[in-house]
Amino acid sequence: ICCVCGEWSSKETFQWEFYVDKNMTAIFIHLEKELKYEDLLNMVSEDFLEDITLSYGIYLELKSTVEDVFPISIENTRQLRSFIGKISVFEGVCRLCIKVC
Repeated sequence: ICCVCGEWSSKETFQWEFYVDKNMTAIFIHLEKELKYEDLLNMVSEDFLEDITLSYGIYLELKSTVEDVFPISIENTRQLRSFIGKISVFEGVCRLCIKVC
């Protein structure tokens, strides 16, 4: 997983876009299936040296069938496991969006 810092923004067309903070670096992490939400927060916060929130965007093929798709927050272990399940069938590098608090 590629972790990048930035901010979600909605355009006039109600489409969401993640704008990467070019002043921050990106990190790659490996997500174990049994990883807990708190452990992921600690791991990424430690790497970025900041307090953070986590989210991701929906895949392009699903996005074309669903109007007004909002960013999806990861706020607990159940939501993290759902994200891990989605990326396990996704080909390529998936991006975990980090917002510095």
